[in-house]
Amino acid sequence: MRPKPTRSTKSKKVAKGSPPKDPPPPPPPPSPEPATGSFWHAQASADVLMKIWAKGRSANAMETARLYGATQLDPAVLAQVADRRLAYSAPDALPPAERPDYSYMQGDKKVRKRKKHRKK
Repeated sequence: MRPKPTRSTKSKKVAKGSPPKDPPPPPPPPSPEPATGSFWHAQASADVLMKIWAKGRSANAMETARLYGATQLDPAVLAQVADRRLAYSAPDALPPAERPDYSYMQGDKKVRKRKKHRKK
């Protein structure tokens, strides 16, 4: 058994015998531009990055800035700015909650009679 074809709610008037019109194909995407002007293609950048990466995780900020050639850039000041911006500033603590006054509720308390213990 074949499923019934779905019907469109809009009526289309197509002349019999004429082929359905296909939409035109989309234009081809533009060709990518070569990245020859990028810094990562320059040999000078490769040399600097190799010097920095050769130190690995053992280099501190001052050594890295010196290898990069940014001696006028003070990494200590940048570290202070980063610490200030990334510091966790917790919201103020809430004031301690007041203890409720249960003295007005004491009348609800059921008074228990004390049982006498029988001697055996």
